[in-house]
Amino acid sequence: MTFWKLLTYVNWLLIISYGAIVLYMLFQIGSGLGHEMQGMGTVVKGVAVLLLLALIGLNLLPYHWSKILVFLLEVLLLLLVYNLTTD
Repeated sequence: MTFWKLLTYVNWLLIISYGAIVLYMLFQIGSGLGHEMQGMGTVVKGVAVLLLLALIGLNLLPYHWSKILVFLLEVLLLLLVYNLTTD
């Protein structure tokens, strides 16, 4: 198995985990952002869905730079989600 195939499989696993977080966030009643940002819940959910679609689209491209970019973005997004949920 080559490095690029392995990176693609890891990307798909990370996309699935981020997608599960996005689906969980979409089915939540409240925004979970606190009382000062009540109206921003819809915007945050929309941006999360758009980022998920962008990650899927970039991972489907046949270029090596897109696989690396998707991996870096996924790691940053999952670290951001972890940081926001542990506060």
